[in-house]
Order: sequence, then C-alpha cells, then structure tokens
Amino acid sequence: MIQPEGESMSRQAIRTVGFFLVCIWLAGVASASDPAAEAMNQLKTSVDRVLEVLNEKELAKPGLEAERRKRITEIIKSRFDFEEMAKRAMSRHWKDQTPGQASSFVDLFTELLSASYIGKIEAYTDEKVLYHEAVKRGRFIWIKTTIMGKDVNVPVEYRMLSKDDQWFVYDVVIEEVSLVSTYRDQFNQIISQQSYDALVKKLRNKLDEIESLEKAEQPA
Repeated sequence: MIQPEGESMSRQAIRTVGFFLVCIWLAGVASASDPAAEAMNQLKTSVDRVLEVLNEKELAKPGLEAERRKRITEIIKSRFDFEEMAKRAMSRHWKDQTPGQASSFVDLFTELLSASYIGKIEAYTDEKVLYHEAVKRGRFIWIKTTIMGKDVNVPVEYRMLSKDDQWFVYDVVIEEVSLVSTYRDQFNQIISQQSYDALVKKLRNKLDEIESLEKAEQPA
C-alpha cells in the first residue's frame, strides 16, 4: 500500500534524525573508549583558552596585566596537577614531610611555578601549537606538541594522568628536558647537602625575587 506523501516524508525525517543520533552516540562511545584522544582534547581545550586570553585585545591594554595573569593562572591550575608535580619533584624526601609541611610545600611550589612561567607564556601571542600524537604509557598519556614560532619551533611534551574522569598534566618536557626531573635533581641536592628548611627558604626567596621583578617592570 502506498503511503500518503506527508506520512512518507515524516518517516524519512525520523529515520534521518535517528541516524544522526546514532552517529553522535557512537562518537561519544569512541571518545570514551579512547583515553589518549580524550586527554589530548582536554589539553587542547586548556591551551586554546590560554591563547584566547593572550590574544584578547582588551586585556592587552595597560593596567590590565594583573587581570590577564589571573585568568591565565586559573586555566593553568585547572589543568595542571601541582600536587603530583611537587611529590615527584621531592621524590624520596616527600614521605619525610608532615601533612602540614606537604600542604605548605604544594602551595609554595604552585605559586613558584605559576610565577616562573607566566611571563614566558605571555610571550606567546602569534605562535601556533601543533598536536602530533598522544601515546598511552601504562596509566599515563604522553602528548607531543610543537610550538610554532616566527624564528624557532619548540617541541613540548605534556605528560598526563587521569583523576575523576579528567586528565591533568604532571610533567612538561621541553626540548627533551623534563621540568619535574630538573627540579628533582635540584631539590635532592639542596636537601641532602643542607636541609628541607633550606630548600623552602630558597624557593621563597626565588618567588620574592620574581614578584619584585614583575612589579619593577610594570608601568608607573
């Protein structure tokens, strides 16, 4: 029996909508079953947000430096697991700290890293980021990228771990040099030759130095 034209078109529309819904569902299943793709997507989202802030003309105006840095810092803190980075940087010395010392050290380490690299991040405005591959290493994902600059290209690898269905950076490798490993060597040397308190004092002095330089560079 031939169906009326209107009814035929209605069924065709239903089939079309159903097809797209299935495609969307399958895409979600594929994403959920591919942790490497999901980690790269979350990292890219955060990097894109930082670039958006850097390229926002309103925030580039004099007097808005603090607001721009605040926004960038918030994005970074939402994607970087600074506690995990601190633990790895402290290595075997971490277990020697009291809960209070550990908490204070994470706060100090977070502020130092943020202050140390926020200025460098602000230098990237017209650069582009290429995402090459995300490799699964046990329960970790290592994502290889390249910052494409005007005069030089810089390879950067983000190493990520999963917590509560989110992927967080626990180490950054720039031109084959691990940030965490570099700090680990320095921290171990200071603690072994001097003390944990000496390390904390050096980190606080470094943070004060960076903040003083930033204030001096701000326009009057």
